[in-house]
Amino acid sequence: MGCISPGGTELMYGAACELNLDENSRILEIGCGEGDTLARIAEHCGCECIGIDKSKELIRKAREKHASRDLRLKFTDAPANKNGAHTNTDAPAHENEAPAIPALRESASSFDAIIMECVLSVSGDSEATFGEYATALKTGGHALISDLCERDGRPDELIENARKNGLRLISLRDHTADLDSFAIQKIMEYGSLENYFNATVPKGANRCDFFPASTRPPGYFLAIFQRLP
Repeated sequence: MGCISPGGTELMYGAACELNLDENSRILEIGCGEGDTLARIAEHCGCECIGIDKSKELIRKAREKHASRDLRLKFTDAPANKNGAHTNTDAPAHENEAPAIPALRESASSFDAIIMECVLSVSGDSEATFGEYATALKTGGHALISDLCERDGRPDELIENARKNGLRLISLRDHTADLDSFAIQKIMEYGSLENYFNATVPKGANRCDFFPASTRPPGYFLAIFQRLP
C-alpha cells in the first residue's frame, strides 16, 4: 500500500492545507509509504500525524528518512485484523515508531482527517476498507481520497459508500493529467512501467497496474469528504 503516488506529495499536501489544520489536529494516513506527505503536513501544521502501511520495508524507510526531524510524526507497520485492530502490541523500538494503534472502534471519532492515496484500488475490498477507517473520523472531519477511476468518469461507488458511512462529498477534482505525466516520466526513466514497478515496489507492497494493456487507461481523481453530525 501507499508506494505509488501519481500526484506526488503536492496533491495531498495541498488538499490538507485547505482544512485549517493546526497543532491540535490529528491526521491518519493509511498506506503512508515513506511518509513524505505526512512529514510535509506535520511540518506545516504542527499537528500529530500517524502513518500506517502494511509494507515493513516502506515503514523502515519512513522511520529512517524522518527520524532526525523534530515533528509529531509516527509510523507503524502493525497489521490489522478483520476487526481493524493492529495486532502488534510490542513497545516501540524506534523514537518515531507508533505503538500499536488500538481497534478502530476504540479510536472512533479521534482523527480530524484521514488520507488514502491509491489505497482503495489495491485493497481487495474497497468498500470494507473505506468503511473501516471512516469510523476514525471526528464529526466534521475530512477524508482525502485519491485513486483511480474510469477515464472521464466519476468514482460513484466510492461516493455512495461514503454516503452510507455518514460522509458527504464536498469536492471532486480530476487529476488524470497527473497520472499521465507520472506514467510518461517513469517510462522515460526506466524504459517501461513494468521496469519501474519491478525496481521500486518493495516486497509486501501492493502494486497497481495503472495502464493495463487490454483496457482503456484509467483516470485519476482527488475526492474530499466530510463526516456529517
